[in-house]
Amino acid sequence: MDGETQLNRSRKAVSFTLLVFAIVAFVVQSEIVQYIQGKLDYNKPWFLLYFAHSSYTMILPIQFLWFVFLRKRHNADRSVDDEDLYKEGNNCWRGFVDFLLGFALLLEPVERALASRAAGQRAGSLTPKETVVNILISTDEPLTGASVNNSTSAAEESSPLLPERTTEVSRLNLGERRLVLWLLFTTALKLATVFSVASYAWYVAVTRISMPDLTAIYDSSCVFVYILSAILLRYRLKISKSFAVIITIVGIGFISGWATPPNVSTGEPDAQALYKFPFSPVVGFTAAILSSIGAALCEVLFKKWAVSASPHPPSKFLSFFFTGMIGLVSFVFLWIGFPILHYTGFETFDPIPTENLSTWAIAVGLNAFSGLLYNVSFNLLVAIAGPVFASFGIMLTIPIMGVSDAIATGNPVGTGTIIGSACILVGFAILSFQAED
Repeated sequence: MDGETQLNRSRKAVSFTLLVFAIVAFVVQSEIVQYIQGKLDYNKPWFLLYFAHSSYTMILPIQFLWFVFLRKRHNADRSVDDEDLYKEGNNCWRGFVDFLLGFALLLEPVERALASRAAGQRAGSLTPKETVVNILISTDEPLTGASVNNSTSAAEESSPLLPERTTEVSRLNLGERRLVLWLLFTTALKLATVFSVASYAWYVAVTRISMPDLTAIYDSSCVFVYILSAILLRYRLKISKSFAVIITIVGIGFISGWATPPNVSTGEPDAQALYKFPFSPVVGFTAAILSSIGAALCEVLFKKWAVSASPHPPSKFLSFFFTGMIGLVSFVFLWIGFPILHYTGFETFDPIPTENLSTWAIAVGLNAFSGLLYNVSFNLLVAIAGPVFASFGIMLTIPIMGVSDAIATGNPVGTGTIIGSACILVGFAILSFQAED
C-alpha cells in the first residue's frame, strides 16, 4: 500500500510539473502568435501551423538516438564485446521497430485488431475493411528460419524491453507486424487531421477576437472533453459534473455575447489588426468554438487510441512517438493546403517579408518551439493523468492570459470576459473536485 501511495504521489507530482510547462508554453505561444499576426502584420495562419506542427517531427530521430543509447547501455551491462556491438549496430533500425511494436501491443485498438484478424482467419471470413487492409499490407507468411532466429535473439538478448513484451513481439508474423505498423500510421493520420483542424481554427481566431476571449473559449474545451469522455471512454456522468458543464457554457455565452471591442480610435496596432477583417467577431468566435471542440476531440481520441490500455501503465514512449508522427504527417500532407488556400484567396502564399526579417524568424521559431513544448507536455499529461484533468488544469491560463494581454496591449479586460471567466473557473473547481471519480 505504501508503494502504491508513493507511486500515486509521484504521478501527481509529474502531472502538475507537466501542467506548469504546458501553461507556460501556451501563454508564450499565444502572445507570440498575436505578435506575429498583429504587430508584424504576418497573417498567415496556415504557414504558422505548418511550420510549427512539422517541427514536431524532430522528436522521432531523437527517440531513435535515445533507443540506440539505451541499447548500447543495455549491451554494456551484459558485457558484450566490441565485435558483437558492431554486428548488432547494423540491426539498430530493426531493434527500434521491435521496441516500438512492444509498446504498440499495449494499445487497445492494436489488441482488438490482432484478435479480430486471428478470429477472421480461423473462421475463414473477414470484414470488407479487414480484407482491404490485408490486401494492402498483409501476408500470412511467418518469420521463419534465420529470420525468426535473428528476431528472437535480437529481441531477447539486446532489447531493453521487458522479457514478456519481447516474447510477444518475437511471436508476431510478418503480416501481423505490418498490420500493427499500419494501425500506428493511420492512428497518427487521424489524430493529425483533427489536431490540424482545431489548431488552424485557433490561429484564425487569434487576429479576430481578443486573446483573453479566445483563451477562455478554447480552454473551456473541458466541457466537450467531459461529454466526449462519457461517450467514447465510457466515463460516468454525474449531476455535479453536469451542473459544472452548464455553468461553463454560461461563461462561454458571457464571453461571446458581451465582448468589448478594443478602442480602434486610439491607433493601437493590436486594436486595428483585431477588426480589420470582414466579419471578424463572427468568424473569430466561430473559429474559437470550433478549435475548442476540435481540441477536446483530439484529447479524448489521443487517450483512446494512443495511450496504453488498462491495466498497463501509460507509456511515455508512445506519447512522444505519436506527437512526432503528428509532425511527420503534417509535414508530408499539410503542404497541400497552400495551393488550395492561395487560389481561393483565403490565404495567399506571399514571399517571406524582408523587413524585420530577423525579428520575424525569431518569432516564428519561438512559436514552433513553444508549440512543441506545449504539445509534448500536454500529450504526456493526457497519457498520465487523463484528458479530463488535463483540460481542467489548462483552464488556469484564462486569468493568466487576461492579465498578460492587458499588460501587453494596455486594453482593460472586458466585463463579459471577467464574468465569463469566473463562471468557467467555478465550473472548473466543481469538475476538478470530482475529477478522481
